[in-house]
Amino acid sequence: MNRSKSAVLAPISYSAGVNSYTALPLGKLFVIPARGPHKATIFMLHGLGSNPMPFMEGLKKHIPDYVRVVLPSAPSREVGIYGNARMPAWFNIRGQMEEDRRGVDESCLRLHELIDAEIKMGIHPRNIFIGGHSQGGAVSLICGLTYNRKLGGIFAISSFLPLHAHFPILINTAARDTPILMVNSMDDNIVPFKFGKMSAAVLMKHQLDVDFKTVNGAGHGINDAITKEFVAWLNQKLTQC
Repeated sequence: MNRSKSAVLAPISYSAGVNSYTALPLGKLFVIPARGPHKATIFMLHGLGSNPMPFMEGLKKHIPDYVRVVLPSAPSREVGIYGNARMPAWFNIRGQMEEDRRGVDESCLRLHELIDAEIKMGIHPRNIFIGGHSQGGAVSLICGLTYNRKLGGIFAISSFLPLHAHFPILINTAARDTPILMVNSMDDNIVPFKFGKMSAAVLMKHQLDVDFKTVNGAGHGINDAITKEFVAWLNQKLTQC
């Protein structure tokens, strides 16, 4: 277990493995170490074309001393809606009606490996959380609901549910009771509010444990209202640690 007193961000190399096909390797992996005994882990995933940096300072202010934060970087891939330019992306986005099932599967494979590593370190699955902003939240929904254990929770901020047409077949029975938080702003001009609301409705239709929160004034960013909802939900779930 990581018992480091330092909160210095440390890049960690990550080696790709091989499953039924070769998935793209992740980019740099950053960690905010637990400031005390390590009892819980949060995976925070960035959005399309971004990186972990925007989350780092904010997370330090709100995360308890016993929590380690893991911030993976998405692999670089071509993204159709940007003329096939290469950028950090958890999966390709070609258009609203075209979904990159293989890209989602590849990212989930890599993220499942990271979750497995935390469990091998002695962290109970109920004390592991995965989520993120925008595309990071989208892939977290699939990753958490296809994992073979119930996790502490899944969170998706300013996000949406990809591969919704594949529900409920995708859901791992072991993950059905994993609590989910979705927070969407009514003035989001990148992921329209209706997409978040419709995504939550699909999850609820299949009797999943979804807490859908509405805020305003955040656009596609993260404001105080979103932070408040996320921190309140997380602190409630962390009381089990």
